[in-house]
Amino acid sequence: MQVTRFKESFLRQGTIISLRSIAFENRNKSKMISFNNLFPEVNLKGINYGIILTQTCDLVREGNRKVKAPFIAMALLEPIERYIEDKYYEDLKLILERNFLDFEIKGHTRKFVNKEKVLRSIGKDLGRIFQNNEKYYFFITMTQWNNLRLFTVNLSKVFSLRNSQYDILFSKAKYQLKLPFENKLGWKLAEMYGRIGTPDYKEADINKLSIKIFEKLNKKLGAIDAFYLKNDEFIRAKKLENAREEKKEEFFIDLITRISN
Repeated sequence: MQVTRFKESFLRQGTIISLRSIAFENRNKSKMISFNNLFPEVNLKGINYGIILTQTCDLVREGNRKVKAPFIAMALLEPIERYIEDKYYEDLKLILERNFLDFEIKGHTRKFVNKEKVLRSIGKDLGRIFQNNEKYYFFITMTQWNNLRLFTVNLSKVFSLRNSQYDILFSKAKYQLKLPFENKLGWKLAEMYGRIGTPDYKEADINKLSIKIFEKLNKKLGAIDAFYLKNDEFIRAKKLENAREEKKEEFFIDLITRISN
């Protein structure tokens, strides 16, 4: 996981802000303005968090030291479904469809999905975003209530708030990027020629992320009731697609027995 609970005494680059019920002061501090009213062009549907993009050195506020930055830049943590919709949905849909089989047995259709191959393809196709090597995007995972949440930050969609809103943002700070990822975010924003190394996801971690994407994609395509097969099982089912009913039924019974055990 790339974040930790926010325990800082000032905002930092990579501080994650809760946008739930957040409201900001107008210029003469006579009333509070909701985020939606302040930025009506921003689609907040399904979005609960923003992330601070301004450099940490311009946000330090200790003793009589004033914040250097006149404005505080932020971007949104968007559920990864939005990234998939914008960038990869059609590709991933094709991956699933190519590895999907309607298997007819005695007038009934059984659905089989080559889960092993689909997960491998997802990990390969989305590896750049998982490892934070996709230009203009930053990938973040957070665990909430024992549920792994996947987000992307579109670094080209930035909005700014006056530094007079500092206290409100600080009161809503919930998480902080861990240092290697905070550094990587800073490097991407500065568009430096050097490279900040961050821990790569291991194959097992990428498999977990791929499963999350698979579940979201599967739900959208209505393949929830399918039987998920390993690659060799799917190949065998494919070969039996036009076989006699007895052979197909034998395969299906063996499969159900294995899954049940």
